[in-house]
Amino acid sequence: MQSSITIEKLRILESPFPGRTFISIYIPKAPMHLVTKQIDSELSRTEKSTNWQVKGAVIMMLKQIREYLNSINEDIPTSGFVLFTVPQDINKAIIHHVVPEKNVIDLFFYVLDERFYFKEEHFKWN
Repeated sequence: MQSSITIEKLRILESPFPGRTFISIYIPKAPMHLVTKQIDSELSRTEKSTNWQVKGAVIMMLKQIREYLNSINEDIPTSGFVLFTVPQDINKAIIHHVVPEKNVIDLFFYVLDERFYFKEEHFKWN
């Protein structure tokens, strides 16, 4: 598995919606069904949210992430990988994956924020 985008290009992506609509998911080497179980847990929690401004976009993105993970025919790399997801419109999200350049990802980590979350210990900065 190779990275689908550079960190520099990720930094300039924009969301069509205001607020917390950028999802960063750090995924360690693990069985894929356990990873999708974590996504299902986040989806269940989001469906109960009362934040109507971002709820619909986040639910759409999490469902698309789950489909994306289920479609991956490769094993998770030993170093893990990171999914970065931002909505393109109300029906579709853009999903990129990046393999860490420095340290191995050892814990599942989910962040929903106004920008992507980059853990410096995993990436080189130009």
